[in-house]
Amino acid sequence: MTTGAVKIGTVTAFNAGVKPIEAPSPIVVQSSPDTKPVSYMLAKKVRYVDKDGRAIDPHLIRPGTRVSLGFDRKGRVARVTVVERE
Repeated sequence: MTTGAVKIGTVTAFNAGVKPIEAPSPIVVQSSPDTKPVSYMLAKKVRYVDKDGRAIDPHLIRPGTRVSLGFDRKGRVARVTVVERE
């Protein structure tokens, strides 16, 4: 993935981490029901926002949440936008 690339799909697995020093696990997203879920590594600083661009708590992202992923130059997720919550 390159800078600005976007991937939209449904979260199948994600753990935002419990403590600020604990890194969150990769986010696993399935783009459609007939495809296999894909695991994406997260950048060190990830912005979690709603569809209006307002910051949200990453703990609100659960399996079934539709998200749009934005990537940094290294191909890691730098922005998670919640498109639709289950």
